[in-house]
Formats: sequence, C-alpha cells, structure tokens
Amino acid sequence: KNTKKITIMTLVLITGLLFLVFTISLKKEKKSNKERLIQKKEETQYSIPITIEAGKTFSVIMKDAGISGNIVQKIIDSSKNVYDFSTIKAGKTLYFTYDKKTNDFMRLMYPVNDEEEVYVSKDVATTTPNVWIAERKKIPYDIKFKTYTGKIEESLYIDGLKLGIPEGTIIEFADIFEYAVDYAYDIRIGDAFSFVVEERYRDGKFAMLGRIFGGKFINAQK
Repeated sequence: KNTKKITIMTLVLITGLLFLVFTISLKKEKKSNKERLIQKKEETQYSIPITIEAGKTFSVIMKDAGISGNIVQKIIDSSKNVYDFSTIKAGKTLYFTYDKKTNDFMRLMYPVNDEEEVYVSKDVATTTPNVWIAERKKIPYDIKFKTYTGKIEESLYIDGLKLGIPEGTIIEFADIFEYAVDYAYDIRIGDAFSFVVEERYRDGKFAMLGRIFGGKFINAQK
C-alpha cells in the first residue's frame, strides 16, 4: 500500500512538473511571438524625437513638425479625456512615428512622467479617414533589485552621493526614517544604512532607480 501511495504521489508530482514546464514554455512562446510582431511593426515605421523648446506651444511644435492643422485638432479632441497636451513641459520630448513607405504620420508619443506615456495613434482598422485613438500606458519596465549599504563618514546625503545613489533616492530613504532619526543632531560617524531599491530597465538598458522596498538605519548602535 505504501509503495502504491508513493507511486501515485510520484506520478502526480511528475504530472505537475510537466504541466509547469508546459505553461512556462507556452508563456515564453507567446512573449516571443509578441516581440516578433512588435519588431515587424517597428521595421515598417520610423520615429523622430523632437525636444520641446521653452515658450513653444503644442500646436506650434506640431506645425513645425509638418503636421496639418486638421490632424492636430483631431489629436487634441481624441486625447482631451486622456491627457491635456497644453501642459507639455519644456525639455521633454515628443516622439513622431511615420510609415516608412508612405511617410504618413501614424503616431504621437509623449512621456507624461517616469511611470506613464501617452500614445495618440491613427486608427488603421477603420475606413473612416483621420480617426485617432488616445491611450495612456504604463511604461513596461523590467525590474531588478539592488542593495545599497554604507557608513556615515560625513552625512547621509554626501555619503549616499559617494556611493552613486541619485539625490532623489537619498531623499526618499531619509523620509522613511524622518520621525525616528533627527538627521541634524542624531547622526554619528560610523552609523550605517542599507536599503533595497528597484532598478528599472527598458529595452535591456538601465533607465532609473524606482521605489525603495525596505531599509534600515543603524544609529548609535540601535
């Protein structure tokens, strides 16, 4: 009986493992197919980035890019419940995508912030001319995790910068312990800190640090 039970359990385990391997393989295949479709689409289009200059409005930038007033108005109308393009900021970039064969303007993309992008695309699925669809999308980062560890030699801010930690991340870490540590009076030479933070990658390239997921500050051996 025990042998029979072990045999049944083994079969169940093997079946489960096979199902898991099949599921993972299926997901990889779907991801691979999606990547091939995206690559194929990219091969038929090209993009031109235009940096937003101070004092220039959205309409002026679009006109300078050679986009007709009719299309500009359609883009503004289709995106009014998604994003207000009158709020674009100088120094950021608008991305214009065109069809390689026809040079027709196909899509406008604007990075709203570090988390989202706005896409306004020409609807190619309809026979009605000049129809545009606006949508706000989360930026699809690949996430890794990095641990920073250091000791206080001068200050949390200066020593954090020496470790290559961005200023914004140092401030975010300090804010976590703002009610537990008085950074003006409590910090001593030799105090230690450590935290885990997101590393965000896009298209295989490092983009930025993200959220802090946990950390500790050892102050006066506490």
